[in-house]
Amino acid sequence: MSAKVVAYAVSLTTILIAALLIFSAATSQRHVALAQGKEEASTSNPKENETLPSNSLYNIMSAKLMKDANAPQNMTLPNSTKTDTGLESNHKDDWVTTNHDIYYTRSSNQTTIGKDNVNKLQVKWIFNDEKEIENSPLIISNMVFALDNGGRVLALNGDTGLNLWKVDTGGKGTFHGMTYDQGVLFVPTGDKSTIMAINATSGKVLWESKKLGPEGIDYQVINPPIVWKNYVIAGSSGGDRPTEKGAMQGNVTAIDRTTGKILWNFRTTVGDWVSPSKVPPNGGGTTWSGGSFDSQTGTLYLPVGNASPDFNADGRPAPNKYVNHVIAIDIKTGKLRWATPFIEQGTVLKNVKIPDTHDYDTSWGTTLSAVKLSNGTEMKIVIGTDKRGDIIAMNAKDGSPIWWKTLGTVYNDMAVPRVNGSGEVWPGTQYGVEDYHAVDQNTGYFATSSMGFNFFVNATNPDLGRLIPAINSIPNGVGNGTITAIDLATGKVKWQHKTEFPTWVSPVVTNGVIFSGHVTPIGKPYTANVFGAPLETPIEPSGIIMALDKDTGKVLWEFNVGSPIGIGGPSMGHGMLLVPTGTPAETQAQKSGSIVAFGLSQGNQSTTIPMNVTQGVLPGVEKIPTTTPEAGQPSTSSGSSQHNNSTQTSSTSVKNQPISIGQFDIKQKPAMK
Repeated sequence: MSAKVVAYAVSLTTILIAALLIFSAATSQRHVALAQGKEEASTSNPKENETLPSNSLYNIMSAKLMKDANAPQNMTLPNSTKTDTGLESNHKDDWVTTNHDIYYTRSSNQTTIGKDNVNKLQVKWIFNDEKEIENSPLIISNMVFALDNGGRVLALNGDTGLNLWKVDTGGKGTFHGMTYDQGVLFVPTGDKSTIMAINATSGKVLWESKKLGPEGIDYQVINPPIVWKNYVIAGSSGGDRPTEKGAMQGNVTAIDRTTGKILWNFRTTVGDWVSPSKVPPNGGGTTWSGGSFDSQTGTLYLPVGNASPDFNADGRPAPNKYVNHVIAIDIKTGKLRWATPFIEQGTVLKNVKIPDTHDYDTSWGTTLSAVKLSNGTEMKIVIGTDKRGDIIAMNAKDGSPIWWKTLGTVYNDMAVPRVNGSGEVWPGTQYGVEDYHAVDQNTGYFATSSMGFNFFVNATNPDLGRLIPAINSIPNGVGNGTITAIDLATGKVKWQHKTEFPTWVSPVVTNGVIFSGHVTPIGKPYTANVFGAPLETPIEPSGIIMALDKDTGKVLWEFNVGSPIGIGGPSMGHGMLLVPTGTPAETQAQKSGSIVAFGLSQGNQSTTIPMNVTQGVLPGVEKIPTTTPEAGQPSTSSGSSQHNNSTQTSSTSVKNQPISIGQFDIKQKPAMK
């Protein structure tokens, strides 16, 4: 090849590279402009500009209206002298809080679905959500309410599954539910660390509390509030990840139902072990899963989680009050009545490592039951559980243990996490009794999971740690489980159903049937987070909802819902079984959620979904009486022209009135007929 040809080729190559660089730069600038929301002249492709930029006047005004619709109205609710416990006759077919009622029984009085027809359940509708829904949906009359992990409260029509309204609380978290009382939803806001009161019919935010904990240390509120008369009780969450130090210390807060103001605050970490002089700081002891309440004595029964740092107790020798306890608190005063230790100093449990270095929280609520004893008398018993698989039945009066039992596989749990690992330990931090339990008369129903893990601490900073799954400790690499029925008076096992894979589904008991479930294969190996929970998996996991005979544990029916079931488990009412999906703490392989609604076949009736669905109506609570907002606050009376975020207008006074959005006037169309 001649020098001229070579020079020409080099010159041509240079020109082409320069042209590509210019084109790349122009394209990059265009993408930056689009990302910043800048307008751009139309091109030859008519569809290229179909999405309006975020800074267009239309989108700015639309976003503002939607944001304003979720703003607190600063209303004052009337004083309450009663409470929806969930067991009233008018709530026979309802589900008013995460675990059905204020006693946390997860026992439904519905009679439509039972052991004689459960095998005829069919899917009625499916509601898909962009975030996980891991708590039990609420059911009130013909409305369904859900709280997803994006912090959105969703109201659905129970007959069709169509969305009626939604409220963005502005917070995110692994939410364990909300509570309905007298027409109002009381909702935790996760990392926003507040409680919201929302009108259940319209979706208007009535009030929002102040922040219940300090900022910057992962303080969250994710548990379903406990509501009684004028008291709304919030727990706490956060700060106990293996990669975090113990700056976050737990508390329980009472809020005034009428205004959202704070009434009292109870610290769940007490003693020298959490003094400010400790370096690094110690903490934990959060009440992240809620608990039961005795309306006769005014007593709250709350499980308190593990201490932090999770895997290293060198700087926090026992006692670590009140971590890994069940505590009883006077709801009116916030004073402690009693405290019963699980994996903590003074426990009745045998052969346990104290202080806890395996994140074996006392958690997943408590239940309160009136249990008939062998001598014919009746005793109120509180049941608590932990993530090692321990169950303790306690006298509700003083917390004294009556019986205790350990379910699942426990192996080498005395081993301490070390730089080179603890060796194989069963169970891991997301196992044991890793869900709520159910009670019905004299029987409790518990779902457990088991799997081996290796616990590590950091070589340069022992207060930080991680968990590695021992995937070869079991053939399927993810664990197994059991569903067990236990006599609440004696602690004796009535029956046990074994599952090949972990359960992670809180049981429901109703009309002779137990509903629970389990995950499906995920394959191995898989990547894991610091808790050892699967992230990227060779196989996409799914979830199996199953019905068991309450008396024998025999499987009556099962169904693949297409995704791991929310750990809070299903809810029931008005002829429906509602199954949420999404369980990020246990397996993060899937990031979306849904509600799958099951019901009995209606024969040859039409399945046409009416699209002119109006908002569900809650009997007797169409209008919640409120007092006038404080001076300077916007009016929220039914005659106001202010718009909320409902898909249907709840007040006819604004129907067909124009909404001014930017340079457009858009009329609301009447509902389709």
